[in-house]
Amino acid sequence: MFDLIKTANKLFETSASSCKDILPEFLCVYNIHKSNIPSAQNLMDFMSSIRESDHIDITMVSDYSGSFATSAGIWTESYAQFENDLDEDDDVTATIKITKKVSNGILSVYNLNAFSEFLCNLTLEQVLSDFTKLFNDAGEHISFQVMDVNGSLRTPTISFSDNKALWGWNRNRTILLDCCNDACVFLDKNRVCLTPMDFKIESIEGDGYENISTLFKKLERILSYVYCANTASIVDGNAVLQFDPSSKGYDFKLEELEVNNVIPVIFHWVYGEGNCVDKASVARKIINLYCHSREDILQIDDKILNSIKSNYIIYQNDHADKYIEMKNKISQFIVESTDKIGELSHDVADCFRNNLIAVMVFLLTVILTDTIDVKQLFSKKVPDNVFNVFVLFTGATIAYFVITFFMSIKKWGWLKKSYFNIKKNYSEILDQKDLDEEFNHDAALNDARAQYIGSCIIVSVIWIAFIVLMIWFTVSLKH
Repeated sequence: MFDLIKTANKLFETSASSCKDILPEFLCVYNIHKSNIPSAQNLMDFMSSIRESDHIDITMVSDYSGSFATSAGIWTESYAQFENDLDEDDDVTATIKITKKVSNGILSVYNLNAFSEFLCNLTLEQVLSDFTKLFNDAGEHISFQVMDVNGSLRTPTISFSDNKALWGWNRNRTILLDCCNDACVFLDKNRVCLTPMDFKIESIEGDGYENISTLFKKLERILSYVYCANTASIVDGNAVLQFDPSSKGYDFKLEELEVNNVIPVIFHWVYGEGNCVDKASVARKIINLYCHSREDILQIDDKILNSIKSNYIIYQNDHADKYIEMKNKISQFIVESTDKIGELSHDVADCFRNNLIAVMVFLLTVILTDTIDVKQLFSKKVPDNVFNVFVLFTGATIAYFVITFFMSIKKWGWLKKSYFNIKKNYSEILDQKDLDEEFNHDAALNDARAQYIGSCIIVSVIWIAFIVLMIWFTVSLKH
């Protein structure tokens, strides 16, 4: 622990006339006599006790003997000259200025009481703006390293402590902000990029944090109102909240939103586990049902909270029934699609069988009607008109083969397109992961496709062999 003010009081042998500890700097002023001027070595020892990431400047000004500043390069000689120029009765104003810098998410607090007073004297909107800038510089967490007080105050993302902060929150702050932006239209999200979790106090150890604790609770309630609304904005110390898109919003002073203890509970329920968008929608419907004026919104109570939770259970049950119905429809569609693809294979085989039967009937007809006798057929001595019929029949077989496979491929394309169109329609309801699971990563379609291609290859090989045989037979009849 390092109490800078006590150390400085000892250095200058008097108490500070003024002191402030704000976000960008620490400033302390002493009015001293020449006899209280510290030695150069003591001044250097004092300056070396400051955090390495911060920069300290000490200036001394006398109305009659000039001034001195440690920022002027190698200052020991000029300090000795300044000290020699002072008369015995000269008064000196000494100013300690420490410029703070956020380093690895850590910002120094040299005097907790002064820093607490500074924060609590800001407007609520200015506090929100300042913490947004700090998070932009620090990242996921802000650690205020308190130098003069033992103890700590911790939230999931902010820590005031004399020790290194240990973060126990297992949720990413950026992800929570994204969830808030998905469920709420906050028009000033770039200027106030914060969530109620940033100010939700998890623990307090030691004294000196009472005012900061009170401030953080106010900010948690205000931001909870913002993200529970459908649309919100914060301008000039006022918040405009709209819970129903079809009605106008209500205008509140930020101070009016800082007292309700139930609204943070609603926020943490909405943005906790589960679908925050669905939960927020249910919460707003219940708030609109019970709250018909701005005064009603300020008085949201446990009755509304319990009603929100109960209605969400009803919503989940109804949603679950519809989800099961949707899954059944998807399963039925997949089964029907694969059956139709399987039928394509049977259709190709049936066409080949029909073609084979037609050829056999043709041959039997030619023989039984005595158009030619069997001896002529096997001796390959047939009239030209019969030969022409054989040629025509062979050509028709080839055409039938081509048309059959052309139409089969077209039908496969239609079924495939229908399958993916249905899948695309469900993508508006389900996310990609759920969609892949429901359609089993297209396993049924791929299996049916493999069977279809395999059947087509087998049938086409046999059919082509049959056509080749017909062509050979037909050509041989001419010789």
